[in-house]
Amino acid sequence: MSVSDVSAAAGEKVAVPIDVLSLPGDIYGIDLWLEYSPGYLQYINVEAGASTAQWNVVAKESDTKNKVAIGLYSSMPLPRESGSIAVVNFVVKTDAPYGMTGRLHISKAEFNEKPARQIKDGIITVLKR
Repeated sequence: MSVSDVSAAAGEKVAVPIDVLSLPGDIYGIDLWLEYSPGYLQYINVEAGASTAQWNVVAKESDTKNKVAIGLYSSMPLPRESGSIAVVNFVVKTDAPYGMTGRLHISKAEFNEKPARQIKDGIITVLKR
């Protein structure tokens, strides 16, 4: 599972894709936590990715506003090929300084309630407006 590196200027919306590269078998459920810096990102929502377009998606932001818990599930298995499983949408806060970078960290990742083996975090970079 990997989080894409993204960039956006202050005040802009940014979509953060979460992808799978290889699967350990038939997958019917995915749970993950994505941590981010609430100092310069404001969470909007989570959408299904291309690979999970027909799946159910549940997402909830933590009370501390620095983590999103995401659950995806279906009675049909996830397609075996690599692809996007979720897109997390944020707005870069208007006071985020140009050049700032932050980690988009997957602190929990499970396929069918078993830990994912390979996880790659992403980076967000604030661009000049």
